[in-house]
Order: sequence, then structure tokens, then C-alpha cells
Amino acid sequence: IGNHTLIRGSCLGERCVVGHATEIARSLLQDEVWTHKNYIGDSVIGSNVAFGSGTVTGNLRLDEGEISVLGAEESLINSRRTKLGIITGDNIRIGINTSLMPGIKIGSNTIIGPGLTITKDVASDMYFKASGDLRKNIKTIPKRNLLVQDPPESRCPAKPRKVRQPKQVPAVSTIAARQ
Repeated sequence: IGNHTLIRGSCLGERCVVGHATEIARSLLQDEVWTHKNYIGDSVIGSNVAFGSGTVTGNLRLDEGEISVLGAEESLINSRRTKLGIITGDNIRIGINTSLMPGIKIGSNTIIGPGLTITKDVASDMYFKASGDLRKNIKTIPKRNLLVQDPPESRCPAKPRKVRQPKQVPAVSTIAARQ
């Protein structure tokens, strides 16, 4: 957990990295989630998810109304909540300065490029990049080509650190005995 972070009413899984200037509020983060200068509110985040610096999850509508979620058969379901962030699958990479609107779902094995505003659900195995007309730049990527895999051991801060032991200072009686 980095400096200037705030974690309120949330649960974090194993090997999560909460980097500098991140706020996590009322959210569930599964194992191996990485954040840095992010806001994650009222969200459920899967395993092996990385948020680029400056990425924000919106959790409140401007009109402060109840948030609807897209359900099966493209029907809107009222969540009966005025605060609801995002719900993600596993193995996701989100680029820097990306905004994720309230109530969206992001499928597993997805990469979202930097600088985007995501307003609708994202299916699994998708790659979004920001250049020109976004509708023309949505591509489905085969799983074998997806560069989202289990993190290498070197990225996991699970190794215990060596702690320097303070030098033993001899007692006053020992010093006097030497003289």
C-alpha cells in the first residue's frame, strides 16, 4: 500500500498493489490487482487486473438517480442503488487516464487502451484502442494472442524483506568493567 492512499470499507485479495494516491471505497478487489493514482468506488474487480495511472471508475450518476445495469437479452435492470461502480472479469488491462462510467461490466481477457471513456459494457476477449472513430477501432483478439497472463514472480511483492537488526549497545555496567 503506497503513500497517500485511502481504503474505506473494501476487501483486497492477495498480492494486490495499491499504489500512490489511490482511493478504494466500498469495493471488492480479487487477487493480484494493481492500481496507481486511481479511484475505485463501489466496484467488484476480478483477479489479475491492472489499472493505468489516472483511471477512474464512476460510481454516481450526475442526476444522482438509480443506476441501471445491462442484463441478459439487452434489457436494463434497475440496480436500486444510487452508487454502483464497475464489475469486471479476470485478466484485464486498462490504459492510463481512462474513465469507466457507473454500472458497466467488463468481460475477462480484455485490454482497454489509454484515454477512453467507456460508457457501455465490454464483452470478453476485446481490445479497445483510442484513435479516430472508436466504432471502427474495436477489435476482438484471440486468447492465444492476448498479452494478459499471470504476473511474473518478480512483480509480486510476496518476498519477505530483510529487516536490519539494530546494533547491540553494551550495557553501562559492561562499559565500566572494560575500563
